[in-house]
Amino acid sequence: MTSLARVYKRRQPKVGNGLWSFVCSANGKAGELSAIVSAVTVITSDLLTVRAAKYEKAVTVIT
Repeated sequence: MTSLARVYKRRQPKVGNGLWSFVCSANGKAGELSAIVSAVTVITSDLLTVRAAKYEKAVTVIT
């Protein structure tokens, strides 16, 4: 066995820890995605509100 193989064997995570780490990582990524979706929703809503306000102002000026 080479020294590199011994280092790998020593550092190899247990199966339970690896699975739990994967679940935590996925949960964190889902939280990040949720935050991004929320931010995009708020920005889109604000842009549509500004557009609607400009449209109403333009219609008011014309009539």
